[in-house]
Amino acid sequence: MKSDFRKSYSRARSGSEEDYISVVQRYEALVFGYFRVSSPLQLTEAMNATQQVFFQLWQKLGSLSRISDFEREMVEVLVQRDLGGGLLSPDPRIAALGQLSADARVIALAVEIGHWSVESAARAFGVSRSVMERDLLRIRCDLIGLHFINLTEDEKRVLREVSTHLCCDLSKKQRKKMAEATCRSPELRDFKARCLEKRCEMVELWLDFRLTPEEQAWLFEGILDLVRRDREKQAELGTSGIRWMFPLRRAKKQTVS
Repeated sequence: MKSDFRKSYSRARSGSEEDYISVVQRYEALVFGYFRVSSPLQLTEAMNATQQVFFQLWQKLGSLSRISDFEREMVEVLVQRDLGGGLLSPDPRIAALGQLSADARVIALAVEIGHWSVESAARAFGVSRSVMERDLLRIRCDLIGLHFINLTEDEKRVLREVSTHLCCDLSKKQRKKMAEATCRSPELRDFKARCLEKRCEMVELWLDFRLTPEEQAWLFEGILDLVRRDREKQAELGTSGIRWMFPLRRAKKQTVS
């Protein structure tokens, strides 16, 4: 599956519109969901913002040789284009996400319900795994209303351990160790259950924001329309729509040799 996606990504970088839409499909839920949280009452604005993000990423494909480069650029573009209105939503699920900073909101959506690994999120944000685990813990605490800053160092250490293994299958020995570490505090003891409950709420929200087939087709056609207009513009300037990609490849080969 990953190999097939890499091939699609490579063909998209060579100018295949069909394969670029395959790339868009992989990330469309995250990008559109991000804007729907930021602007919950404005579907058209969220749709337009999503189209603009993927068009902007198309324009930069030549310099994004790896999928991780694409994800890093996507995260940067999302944070820069934050619409910032979710905090005012009457929906408590959206309001909880709206209180987060733009980058924290991306992390929450990508990792908690977008199936990104901690490693993928760390690469996209240009930080180490340990830093991403720390940030994810703080985000989880914010989402469930637990004031991380007020905890003792020992409590923080325990929560880091629980957060790291939140969705892992633990051995009997590990479960016993965590139970002993969290039994002294109700907040620590309930941390995992509250986080998983919050994740379920976010999944429900994600499903509420899911595009209908007609809306998805409109989204994809809007992206392709922007791409084709850009190609026509490049042609008028005497440059093919993908010509700028090939010098980058040649330069890379020359550097390696």
